[in-house]
Amino acid sequence: MFHVKFVGKIPLSLERESTWVRRDLRSREPDTPLILDHMEVQYNYKCESCGHEWSEKRAEIHKES
Repeated sequence: MFHVKFVGKIPLSLERESTWVRRDLRSREPDTPLILDHMEVQYNYKCESCGHEWSEKRAEIHKES
């Protein structure tokens, strides 16, 4: 039986994008700023049964408004 353990998360890169969006297309209210953080992160894992270690790279997007 395998028992996979999450070891850690390492940020590899970060790009911040700023744009303007309209919340409701029918509204005449002004556009609001939206900030998107594009992150590439590495997740590290280890099997507690055999000791094998590996990592996965993932792209994540976090939104601030």
